Amino acid sequence: TQLATGAIRRGSARRSGEQIDREFEFLGTQLGTDVANDWFGVTLDVVAANLRPALDLVADVVLHPSFPEAGVAEERALQLAAIRRSFDSSTQRPIALAFRDLFGTHPYALAANGNETSVNGLGAADLAAWWRRFAVAEGALILVVGDVEADAARRLVEAAFSDLPGRAVPAPALAAPPPPATRTEMVEFRDRKQSAIAMTFAAAPPADADAVPLRLLEAATSGLAGTLFAELRGRRSLAYTVFCGYLPRREGGAILAYLATDAGKELEARTALLAELRRLSADGLSEADFERAQKSLAGSTRIELQTNGALLADYARNLLFGRELDATARDLERARAVTLDELRAVAGRYL
Repeated sequence: TQLATGAIRRGSARRSGEQIDREFEFLGTQLGTDVANDWFGVTLDVVAANLRPALDLVADVVLHPSFPEAGVAEERALQLAAIRRSFDSSTQRPIALAFRDLFGTHPYALAANGNETSVNGLGAADLAAWWRRFAVAEGALILVVGDVEADAARRLVEAAFSDLPGRAVPAPALAAPPPPATRTEMVEFRDRKQSAIAMTFAAAPPADADAVPLRLLEAATSGLAGTLFAELRGRRSLAYTVFCGYLPRREGGAILAYLATDAGKELEARTALLAELRRLSADGLSEADFERAQKSLAGSTRIELQTNGALLADYARNLLFGRELDATARDLERARAVTLDELRAVAGRYL
C-alpha cells in the first residue's frame, strides 16, 4: 500500500510525473498521500477557485496511474532507505517490535513500510494489479471541506470520479485482533548509552464506550504536566522522554507506553514505569489530574479543529472508523460525563 500510494504521483496514462508535479505547482499545491492501518488515500489543499482543475488532476492520478518502472524504482529506493533508518531509530524500532508482538498474526502487526525482502520483490506490474483491486468505488470516501457550496462541490466530485471502477473481487474479511495469550518480551541490543522501552496493551476500538476514557487517560498521563513525566522524569530522573497514548484502530485499539532512559537505569526505569501504569487503577490519578485531563482534552481538540485540513482529517477518521460525522463533538460531551472512578476502572481493565 505504501509503495503503490507513493508511486501514483510518478505518472498517469495522460501525464508524466514531471507534468503532474508541474500542474499541481501551477495550482499552488501538491498531492499528499495518507496510508494508515485501516485506509489509504490522497489529500490536497487548494484555493477554492482552483477546485475544479485540482479535482480533475487528482482524478487522473487516482484513476489512471501508469506506474512507470523508473518512478517505481525511485519510490522503492526511498522506502527501503526509510526501512533501514527505522532500525536505528530509538522510537520506531522498539514500537514496531512491540506492535508485532501485541497483534501477532493480525495485519496490524505489520510494519508500515514493509521489510526489505517484501519491498524489493515488488515491481510496477504488482503495484498496478494491487491498485486495480483496491482503488475502487466500494468503500471509497471523498470529502471536501472549505469555502464551497455543497451541491456544486458534489457535482464536481461526481463528474471527476464517475469512472472509478467497481470491485472485481470480494474485499478481504475484517476481523478483530485476538488479545495476546500471555505477556511477551522482545529485546534488541544496541551499543548505546540510551535504552528505549515500549510497552503495548490491547485496547478498545474507537467506536467502543471505553474509547473516550482511554483518551482521557492519555491526557492525564502524557505531556509535560502528565503524571508519568512528573514522576519518572521530574521526581526520579529516570526518563528523557515518557508518555502513554491510546492508538485507535477500526477493529481494535492499543495503548502504547514509551520511555527512553539512560542504559544504566534501564531495569529501574522499566520497573518504575510498570508500577506507575498499575497505579492508574488505584491512587495514580488524583482529582486534580483528572480535571486537568478533561480540560486538556477539550481545549486541545477545539484548537486542533480550527483549520479546514484538520476538520477534513477528523471527519475522515470518524467515517472510516464506522462512526458518525459529528462523533468528535459527541466524544467531548462524553468526556465531561466521565468520572474519576470510571477512568480508574478503565485503566484497570486494559493496563
